[in-house]
Amino acid sequence: MKFFLIFALTMVLAATLGCSGESFKRATFDSMQNYSREQCLKDPGVECPERESYDDYQRKRREVKSDE
Repeated sequence: MKFFLIFALTMVLAATLGCSGESFKRATFDSMQNYSREQCLKDPGVECPERESYDDYQRKRREVKSDE
């Protein structure tokens, strides 16, 4: 529930400030990463994956697209 509130506030803030599409995507990515991390930390028996940066994500995404 907390995630959805933060996500909604991020979306409203992004729309209000008129930020660029790239900034909006970065904020959304960071919100999703934070949510995933919080969910993983709730289960002490699970090893949480390393947090990926938005720039690394975009680089990998471009590599996959260029291979197609």
